[in-house]
Amino acid sequence: MNDNFFDDFVIEVIIDKKYLLPEQLRLLDQEPIWFEADEPV
Repeated sequence: MNDNFFDDFVIEVIIDKKYLLPEQLRLLDQEPIWFEADEPV
């Protein structure tokens, strides 16, 4: 797999918060952007 694979097929990932930088943790305070499961990205 390469970066193109992730751009084309990955919608969501799960990462333990202990691996995130402080700047990334602050992003979790934002309102999420919801979309329908069958909506193309």
